Amino acid sequence: QVGVKAKITGAVVNGVVKRIEVSPSVISVKGTKEVLSQLEIVETEAIDVSSASAGFEKKVRVVLPAGVGLEEGEKGEVVVKVEIEK
Repeated sequence: QVGVKAKITGAVVNGVVKRIEVSPSVISVKGTKEVLSQLEIVETEAIDVSSASAGFEKKVRVVLPAGVGLEEGEKGEVVVKVEIEK
């Protein structure tokens, strides 16, 4: 299993990103021992917050590096919840 980190791009115009929550926060992946030993986290597709005026949730795919696949039963999608404070 590896942790999932949301890849946030852009800057909120009227406020700041207060909190980012990823669910699930870990996913099960497979690959060679060499590749997996160097893998600590995987990122999501980029989420642009520059047009956000309030908090939101978005379902996004996980971006896997070369040589890494999903374990059977994993969807490769997570829900990212972004809280914005004005």
